[in-house]
Amino acid sequence: RRVLFRSLKDAIVRKARSSLPPLPNPQQFSAEESSLVYISHLLSDKHVAEEIKQILLEANHSVTLSLHAQGGTVEANDNRAQLRGSDAVLVLYGDDRGRQHVRELLLKARDVARRRRRSPMLATYWCDAPPEEKSDLGIDWKDWPRLLCRMGIERENLAPFLTALLKRR
Repeated sequence: RRVLFRSLKDAIVRKARSSLPPLPNPQQFSAEESSLVYISHLLSDKHVAEEIKQILLEANHSVTLSLHAQGGTVEANDNRAQLRGSDAVLVLYGDDRGRQHVRELLLKARDVARRRRRSPMLATYWCDAPPEEKSDLGIDWKDWPRLLCRMGIERENLAPFLTALLKRR
């Protein structure tokens, strides 16, 4: 039953996507001046972070991915340094097993971003990445929007983040 339901759902999603207008041109998000983007992610979500990194590189941005401590969690000192030195941050929530750690990363990132009054970040978002079936993170912050990407990482799902990066100080 579950397999049949997923197959039906996948068919409906494919049909709906085929009727959508063409995807935006990647050049639409290409920045004249590169921003340094920090993607904070668990080790188990590295493959998703790499997909996002590729989209950001195509849009002419520089990207730093998280360093990890034993157990796959984000290394705290490097995380703090990256948050202080980056132009933008994207916290990635993929693997449900790391839900508590991702919540902590978001709180730390939000705190650092709020303290950066002299040089505020261009963009602060969190990405609700695959898999589709997982626990809700329970975060709905107006100043730190969620990018809904549970069905997969697509340029159009990252559009709000990419657009924010185009608005240089």
